[in-house]
Amino acid sequence: MVAHSWSFCSTCRCAMVHCGHCGNNCCNAGSGDNCPDKCESAYALQATGAAPEELKERERVERAAWKAMTPEQRDAVINKRFDGVLGSD
Repeated sequence: MVAHSWSFCSTCRCAMVHCGHCGNNCCNAGSGDNCPDKCESAYALQATGAAPEELKERERVERAAWKAMTPEQRDAVINKRFDGVLGSD
């Protein structure tokens, strides 16, 4: 059996699984090139929600901080996070 690993996605601010076959992070809904099972077993593990407690706590902290922000503060965070990724108009 391949060992998948849990980590924290700094873009989405959530716990996610890295596929042990190909290294794909299962936060992006894709699969790695040439992955023998198209990351299905990694996505299945992520769907269980069985992340380590420290990652679950980090999610709770991140969500609480997000909820405490004003809409303007949220927009600034989103713009900073995706600056240069989405291109310009």
